[in-house]
Amino acid sequence: MLYRSVTLLFCNLVMVAHVYAQNGQQVNVTNLTGQNTSQRAVRSAVPFLTIAPDARSTGMGEVGVAASLDVNDIYWNPSKLAFLENKASFSFAQTPWLQVLTEGIYLYHLTGNYKISENQSMGVAVRYFDLGDMDFVNTMGQISQQVSPREFAITFAYARKLSSHFSAAVSGRFIHSNVSADVLSATQLQSTPSSTGAGDISFFYRNDGNIGTVPINWSIGTHISNIGPKISYNNTFRDFIPTNVRLGTSIDFNFDALQTLTVGVDFNKLMVPTPPAVDSEGIIVGGTSSQDKPVIRGIVESFADAPEGWREELQEITWAIGLEYWYDKMVAARMGYFSENPAKGDRRFFTLGMGVRYKAVQVDVSYILTAQYNHPLSDTFRVGMIVSFGDTSPSTNHDISSDIDD
Repeated sequence: MLYRSVTLLFCNLVMVAHVYAQNGQQVNVTNLTGQNTSQRAVRSAVPFLTIAPDARSTGMGEVGVAASLDVNDIYWNPSKLAFLENKASFSFAQTPWLQVLTEGIYLYHLTGNYKISENQSMGVAVRYFDLGDMDFVNTMGQISQQVSPREFAITFAYARKLSSHFSAAVSGRFIHSNVSADVLSATQLQSTPSSTGAGDISFFYRNDGNIGTVPINWSIGTHISNIGPKISYNNTFRDFIPTNVRLGTSIDFNFDALQTLTVGVDFNKLMVPTPPAVDSEGIIVGGTSSQDKPVIRGIVESFADAPEGWREELQEITWAIGLEYWYDKMVAARMGYFSENPAKGDRRFFTLGMGVRYKAVQVDVSYILTAQYNHPLSDTFRVGMIVSFGDTSPSTNHDISSDIDD
């Protein structure tokens, strides 16, 4: 048996189970609270790309595609980078992952942004996922091999204002995964580390107005991420990467010079084929297998390939709502809620967060409280820091109504 096999498969590799099956092996995966393996949850390779990295947005329930701006938007919506007011900024965040199950799994996220001009911005992000050390034991209970699965991704983004209220961005990403190679080699199966590339496209619109006597800034954004070829850990099976579409909106209520409240809502859907319905013998009785589908076909059909039709397609949409309150542009309090259908993964949790800003430095923390007892995401605690240079006026409340020079 594998030590920590539950953790590995939960985090990353339903794909590994496919590889084992193709080589005549059997895999016994323990069911987890909040993870119903009898349901058709949409799965992909390298799911570490979908883990929310920063403490600010996760404190708001993982709302970020249109909410207040910062350098971490290279993950949530890179087109927002064009509206950042600082000449340069960078951030670092650390997330201990699935600590309820095991220790030693961490996601590290480092980002940077530089304003080329008033209308253009460039960003870079490095994401590193450390799954810790995993011990293989033999039938005598002795450790036969220790492996250290790792994954990372490097992202470059370019954002530009197309008007005083509208921006767009494109991103490119290199992805490397060594999460299964050592594991499979330890069981005498053929596998190698794998790499692939992906691209993003995103849009953002922001304007101001009033609700009654309260000045507001309202925004809408969308981000399609991880558009790219499949990834393979062996020569016989290729799996989709987590192509994803995110759509959201937010409103900043500027009550006075000291108080700002942001309310945001995000909707999210993986553009990955839905697993087919199968009978007790593994024969497909609804839907189609995704193994031989080309990438573009799989992405397009992901909106209409669920065996139970539109009802099931709507179940694959997650939603989140979040609040952020700033006082005197120095102290922030946050809360939010994230919801996923029980048939599609059953992630449902509340979040709390806070932030403190002093001059050019901002420190954020967030905490997850799951709706289910002993859920793998319970008690997830994130901490992050943002450092800004140049114009240090905060991005939570600003006026962008001036026209762009030709």
